[in-house]
Amino acid sequence: MVVVYVIRQKIRLFVLVVAAVLVLASGLWAFPPKYTESAHGNTSYGVNRVSGVSVGNCRHCHEQHKTDSGPYPYALFDDPVGTDWLCLDCHTEGKVENRSYSYRAGGYVLDSVNDIEEMFNLTSHHKLSDILSFIDDKWGFSDQYSSPCVACHDPHYAQKDRKTSSSRGWMLRLPSKHGSIAGSDRLWGDESGERLSSYAGSKQYQAPYRYGSTSYYEPDGSTTTDGSNLTDMNTFCLSCHSSDMSSYGLSHTPIDWSESSGDKHGLYPADGSANLKAPYSDSNTGNYVLACTDCHEPHGSSNIFLIRKEINGSSLTVTSFTGRNMGVICRKCHIDDQAAGFGDDRANHWRYVHHCNDAPFWGKCTDCHSEWSSGRGICDASYNGTATLKWDCDYCHYHGGEDPIRNAGKTF
Repeated sequence: MVVVYVIRQKIRLFVLVVAAVLVLASGLWAFPPKYTESAHGNTSYGVNRVSGVSVGNCRHCHEQHKTDSGPYPYALFDDPVGTDWLCLDCHTEGKVENRSYSYRAGGYVLDSVNDIEEMFNLTSHHKLSDILSFIDDKWGFSDQYSSPCVACHDPHYAQKDRKTSSSRGWMLRLPSKHGSIAGSDRLWGDESGERLSSYAGSKQYQAPYRYGSTSYYEPDGSTTTDGSNLTDMNTFCLSCHSSDMSSYGLSHTPIDWSESSGDKHGLYPADGSANLKAPYSDSNTGNYVLACTDCHEPHGSSNIFLIRKEINGSSLTVTSFTGRNMGVICRKCHIDDQAAGFGDDRANHWRYVHHCNDAPFWGKCTDCHSEWSSGRGICDASYNGTATLKWDCDYCHYHGGEDPIRNAGKTF
């Protein structure tokens, strides 16, 4: 009887100890988001690599009979830093469908790209090896154990983007929060203070139109326009791009999106008249702040600089951005000569904003043009003169760019 009593007491003590540990641990781990709420752990659409194992089970990524000593760290089924990259074993054609941001947020259903591996092989893309090197230098990610994908996504908590306003998913985690076990650090964007509306502060974020619509907006096809339903992509992207990345072959970095001295598409107020297209309004010029994803894809694009295929409700009309073609991006939100009424053949021509309304530039013609015909009546729609510019659009217009002609002390 004494033996039985002692055993019972030990069992009770064990239960109490376990309960106490769980209570203490709850302050660190027992709060959302949870693995079962993630894109990998969901029992309906989660990871499903190994036959005969329930959907979302840990065994789809981790081999329970392996150890960290080999052959792969964290008992993974493949090398997370090999040239094939662990995540791309599944996020590839025919296995997991992942769409571009233009498709998901912009509603651009004409975009046929449907997997992450394909995106990383397009004309411009984030280079995975560079990401891995950068995050190791800046935040101490280990090259030995890290996949570059975990710079942006926590595989245990990243959620599926379900695209509707009633069932949003949050996919990102700030790279600076890598290794944190705090529940609030697991996802970025899932809390109201982590949205574009919060980033804009006293400024205003205006959501662009969805493809083919003037009534519904990104990122979820709802009528919400203030960014309260959009992850604060600026804080997220600038985690890396506010650094000088010239050593990685990226020009025009660091990007300054600040209110005191930054880019005019960021918090720094634009000056003059902007000649904006809907849903943007000239009456709010100087007060707008854009999101990085309004123009750029996060993984890769067939256009240079990760430029999206669709911006503000309509597709881009060119695939080559040499010469003046960079202007087709600008005309998604800014009024070109065609929109100003100078003729249907004046799409992606910019006499109106440079001479008649926005700047306007009036001075020595040779500062900007190599040749021209009569400038008389240049702001009249009937004007049929010609002019040849010395430079392409990106001579003046780029992240952090200022007018080099004005900066040279020219008077207009």
